[in-house]
Amino acid sequence: MSDGRAQVKTGTLVDRIANRIVRYFPGPRRKVAFSRPIVSFTFDDVPENARTHGATMLEAIGARGTFYIAGGLVGTVERDRKLISLDGCMDLARRGHELGCHTYSHNKLSRYTTAGLQMDLERNAAFLAECDGKTGRRNFAVPYTMSWPPTQAEFQRRFRSCRSGLYGINRGTIALYNLASVALGSGGPSLEAIEILLDELVEEPGWLIFYTHDVSANPTRFGYRYDEFSRLIEMVAARDCAISTVDEAITALGL
Repeated sequence: MSDGRAQVKTGTLVDRIANRIVRYFPGPRRKVAFSRPIVSFTFDDVPENARTHGATMLEAIGARGTFYIAGGLVGTVERDRKLISLDGCMDLARRGHELGCHTYSHNKLSRYTTAGLQMDLERNAAFLAECDGKTGRRNFAVPYTMSWPPTQAEFQRRFRSCRSGLYGINRGTIALYNLASVALGSGGPSLEAIEILLDELVEEPGWLIFYTHDVSANPTRFGYRYDEFSRLIEMVAARDCAISTVDEAITALGL
């Protein structure tokens, strides 16, 4: 679908039902008044070129991104992508980017037992602390954008926020543990549709979170083309939106 709403319709029937339950019962909500539109660029997994291309392109305009890292994927090479190394994770942190949690083993949340999930999150917390030296509460992104209702309480206890597969702009009453976002790449909106979305964001300020995986001239189906990402950054900057990491946005909004 050209408007990107397909991102919440992937997965099994059980996955879709679970996403719907979390959508209606997301946990604490906070009413927020925006004085200026906010945009966050986030990257999942994280492929190496999200660092070399995505992060570098954001830095060129003085911005930083949020990189949701699964420690178990770090340093691995798959058929169509190379994942970031430990040194790469440390480099992102040194350059001022935010490291968020994406679990350690990158499984669907429905596959974890309660104890198993806790152990997995602790393992990733230790890994991320090794990368950036931080031990406080981080932000989380759901693997495969597939929420699972029994895990919500653990996320509220452990993290500042949780980005789900819900499509759209966060404005009005915000559910911090079911943050909406917009996918970049296959199944996501075209640049023309994003331009309309950004105009809506300026007209009625809120918080728009973009997410993708790799950034390259020939991306995977989960990634985004280099030239389109460059154009998108220009479009956001031209509208004088505040470009913030997820953590910076939460702090700025008093959440």
